[in-house]
Amino acid sequence: MSATLTYLGHSAFHITAGEHRVLIDPFLTGNTLAEKAGIKPDDFDPTHILLTHGHDDHTGAAPAIANFEVCQWFATKHNHDNINPGNPGGRVPTSFGSVDFTHAIHSSSTGDGSYMGVACGLVINIASTTIYHAGDTALFSDMKLIGQL
Repeated sequence: MSATLTYLGHSAFHITAGEHRVLIDPFLTGNTLAEKAGIKPDDFDPTHILLTHGHDDHTGAAPAIANFEVCQWFATKHNHDNINPGNPGGRVPTSFGSVDFTHAIHSSSTGDGSYMGVACGLVINIASTTIYHAGDTALFSDMKLIGQL
């Protein structure tokens, strides 16, 4: 099985591999590139949503894989009980492989000012493919080490 990675603008991506449909940081409404391409949130039926940080532009109903605070926010604010929390240095096993959390440098909050925990990069293992998704992070020297590992 192979994986197909589609760029949706900003830091949003869609990965398909067999029965798995994974959205990463699905900022689609207000995303100029996505809107110009006619891409809308309703175009997707994800099996998983991966989030690198908390902002109001990253929401959805599929199983959420994110840092602990973002997952708790989904559980509390949206009564969403299919959450899979992790933090830098941790791994969440999934039906498609796994998601490892790395360090990232970015804010993580909602429009109302709620703190959403540390931002994370994601190392995604899917269909015998490894993808590093840095999210909205700033460039930092540990990225070299992440690539080597």
